[in-house]
Amino acid sequence: MKTSRRQAAVACCGLATMAVVPLQVRADTYPSRPVEFMVPYPAGGLVDVAARILGERFREALGQPVVVVNRPGASSMIGTNAVVRAKPDGYSLLITTSTLTMNVALTPKQVSFDVLSDLAPIAIVATTSQILVVPATQPVRSVRELIELAKARPGKLTFGSGSTGTPSHLAGEQLRSLAGVDILHVPYNGAPPAMNALLAGETSMLFSNLAVAMPQVRAGRIRALAVASPTRSALAPDVPTMAEAGMPMDADQWIGFMAPRGTPTALIQRIAAVLNTALASEDVRAALAKSGIVAEPSSTPASFASVLRQDIDRYRKIVRDAKIRLE
Repeated sequence: MKTSRRQAAVACCGLATMAVVPLQVRADTYPSRPVEFMVPYPAGGLVDVAARILGERFREALGQPVVVVNRPGASSMIGTNAVVRAKPDGYSLLITTSTLTMNVALTPKQVSFDVLSDLAPIAIVATTSQILVVPATQPVRSVRELIELAKARPGKLTFGSGSTGTPSHLAGEQLRSLAGVDILHVPYNGAPPAMNALLAGETSMLFSNLAVAMPQVRAGRIRALAVASPTRSALAPDVPTMAEAGMPMDADQWIGFMAPRGTPTALIQRIAAVLNTALASEDVRAALAKSGIVAEPSSTPASFASVLRQDIDRYRKIVRDAKIRLE
């Protein structure tokens, strides 16, 4: 993950000493009033669920209320910009997703700040996996068979998505590139219509949120071929990974906390420690798992920064290779 930029050195040693003391005091006494968790998505979604579960543990650990603020819009940019402009004092924290790094690749003109320097990564708190599924009526039962079918019928197989530029779309583009197959993207107006189209046999395949797809898999309406994660998911341990099928894909979506640039390192570290302690709790992990979210209790600001850099590079390549244009 990425390292934060160093601030300019203070010329006078005496002034430098004076500058450090208030930051340490603020870290030691933080928080002295309610903390705001900015969720740049509507209430009720996965990020909102994670924010409220962790907000309660945050309150228990630090003794101050957490106010969850939902400010959706502009592909998460409205709420994100509010945190970018907030005071770097630890009282306005952003809880967001991989959509942030996707936006850098997909709509760079709409991202009015530098993700790598204007926001301070704190920790990735959870991940959600995508799973490749096909209609139960489809004759294929493995990724290999699906690729063979796609090569035998170039341009005939389709993959659905919730919309152009969504995680399901970019995962499909990754598969198309890795497998060297000619499959047609069919965007829908949201994830539910995309799933309904798959259930009706209107599309050949779909990368879906694992939590959404598994009930349909268990009901026998669709067939799970693989999870697009580096390792098997604890929520579907019997489903192989794309890598096991020879397609080393990583389309996991992270949920993470960030703060405005300039937030003292001591505060960042304290917040990360509180979050990781909460995530190590079995009841928190179980509560997140109910929504298809896998807790990640060992992330650090540095490792999160590295993920941000890798994500931006990866999504830029996918967008460039697939010639996706949203602006």
